[in-house]
Amino acid sequence: MIPRPHPGVMVASGLVDLKAPANAVVVCTPPARHGADTQTALTRLRAHVLCEKPAVLDPDDGCRLASIAADSGLLVQPVHNYLQSPAINELRAVATRVLTHVSHIVIDIVRTGPAQGHHAWRPQWRTEPRNGGGILYDHGPHACYLACHLTGQRATAVSCSMTSGTHGADHTTQLRLRFANGATAAIMLSWHGTTRIHSYELRDAHHTVRMRNGRLDLTTRTGGRSWATEDHARGGHAHTAWTKAVHHEFLDQITNSGHTYDTWDMAIHVAQILHAAHLSASTDQRPTPIGSGDVPGIASSPSGTKTCPS
Repeated sequence: MIPRPHPGVMVASGLVDLKAPANAVVVCTPPARHGADTQTALTRLRAHVLCEKPAVLDPDDGCRLASIAADSGLLVQPVHNYLQSPAINELRAVATRVLTHVSHIVIDIVRTGPAQGHHAWRPQWRTEPRNGGGILYDHGPHACYLACHLTGQRATAVSCSMTSGTHGADHTTQLRLRFANGATAAIMLSWHGTTRIHSYELRDAHHTVRMRNGRLDLTTRTGGRSWATEDHARGGHAHTAWTKAVHHEFLDQITNSGHTYDTWDMAIHVAQILHAAHLSASTDQRPTPIGSGDVPGIASSPSGTKTCPS
């Protein structure tokens, strides 16, 4: 039995069993449940939804949920909490000031293993493909939306290699992205490190800005300098301050008369990238256009992936 530290709080086995009304729902179930739980919250409870990453695995589901939300006057938003990181904002500010344009990004995210789920319900679910496990779905969304954010571009093609571990889920993944303006990104994700690493590097022809575990380094043609910044490798995986900022932004939008769906649109684009990455990995790392093809073993609509109609 799951312990109940807050006995006055109503507990249900799922959203369909929830008997109390809800103004807003935060979806924190494993990724394979995100689409269905978001739809239930929107249609049955008629509630605004804040959904953990990846908000959807099927881009077409993301478009459909956006349409349901807009037609109902509801807000649907993903938890893209790294956008609230002071260090990421500082990195982008320095790059905007110094780099002519970002031509290449290198992102390395290394962990000593997958984060544990709740001890009362399948604590190893992140290693189970049927629950949406694997490092691509765990850390890939953050890396993908950050790469788009830092280049200011959408990805147009991806090639991907994966190494599987426990229960068949990917434990190490490498992505190579190309963007609309010709910029590129190399993303490495691993659960096999000896220490936690967060490293982000932005380059143009003559300059490099790099943030790694609490240090920001700027290298130019005439020299460089280094200074301390927020350390992503410290404080565990929850990043409470960033998530709190996401919650405030979500609540502010709910109380405003008009809702924007920009972050949800990015969540759909992330789903397109991840979908194409799986297809690339299944075809010997073949570069795959974003939004093309069906991935073996991943449900999608007959039309495949596509950008939401305007």
